[in-house]
Amino acid sequence: MNQKKNATMLVVDDEQRNRELLTTLLQLEGYTVEEAQDGFEALAKSVMDIDVILLDVMMPNIDGFEVARRIRHNPLTAEIPILMVTALDGKRERIQAVEAGANDFVGKPVDRMELTVRIRSLLKIKQSQDSSKTVNDQLEQKVARQTEELRSALSKM
Repeated sequence: MNQKKNATMLVVDDEQRNRELLTTLLQLEGYTVEEAQDGFEALAKSVMDIDVILLDVMMPNIDGFEVARRIRHNPLTAEIPILMVTALDGKRERIQAVEAGANDFVGKPVDRMELTVRIRSLLKIKQSQDSSKTVNDQLEQKVARQTEELRSALSKM
């Protein structure tokens, strides 16, 4: 995965102007962007081919903490990096976000340079995880194939 191109971000915020700002900043960096206006839509879209989720904390119905917890509990989405985008800056809220599954934070108002650096860092982590998963899958397939070959050879004896 190229760091700047072909990466897809999911921007989750109940305020349209915040989604539009983040979408514009991300598109200027060359990313593809999906948007969700609440936690339920975020959970539905998180199963798409998403590379990083930018998640607001304070949303109606289901807050960002709960969305992060649900994303982490779904095997299909558990490894997607989550960047909390929040006006909350208290230590307690940051600890709560980490416990819920956030990988990093960026404060509101969003600084473009900080956002870019944090996204790139999370993409490096995701790229490494994806590579490791691919290697593990290949090794498992190889072991299964060799095990089957050994069984076949032993049954012919």
